[in-house]
Amino acid sequence: MIFWNFKVNNYKNPKKTTNHIEKVGKYERLIKTNADLKKFGDVFSVDITKKVINKSRLYTCGFYNIKQKKIYGLITKTSKGRSLVVESFLKMVDEFGVFKPNSVIHSDNGQSLNPIHID
Repeated sequence: MIFWNFKVNNYKNPKKTTNHIEKVGKYERLIKTNADLKKFGDVFSVDITKKVINKSRLYTCGFYNIKQKKIYGLITKTSKGRSLVVESFLKMVDEFGVFKPNSVIHSDNGQSLNPIHID
């Protein structure tokens, strides 16, 4: 190989490791995978799902209680937006009752409900 002026490079640059805060969108991730949920009060996850039936769109919003594995405040409407989430939230509060201190509501979309601490 030296005759043809080839060089062998077996050296690999080491990967840089940094301790960074895990983020979802612009927010710090509060609940890690396999997290210990004992430090939180009530933990809810909220999501909006779209379903097309006969060329019309239906949007469903609900709050999933991660500790109880139960859905609260399930609402279905023909339009999505803030009103769908607010109506679902108010229904969830009526069904669920009083929140424990240090409760969390988490949304996966990075909007206004991601995350909210309830003290």
